[in-house]
Amino acid sequence: MEQISTQIEQFGAEIAQIKQQKQKGKENESEDGEEVKGEMNSLRNEFDGLRTSVLELKQFLENECDVTRNENKKKAKKN
Repeated sequence: MEQISTQIEQFGAEIAQIKQQKQKGKENESEDGEEVKGEMNSLRNEFDGLRTSVLELKQFLENECDVTRNENKKKAKKN
């Protein structure tokens, strides 16, 4: 979970850096602009994949908590 948070922060920093490069590149709109756009799209795709993984992990953990909670209720009723 901690690793996922670190990766999200890294992607955020990379996106911010690319945005800065893009702003600087507006004066020199040439190959650099296209390269930055390609990098941004690539990072967006990676970030979307990571976001999906985080949401799946969240759902899994919520389900596990529900299962554990139900098991604990059953044990409490038996006692």
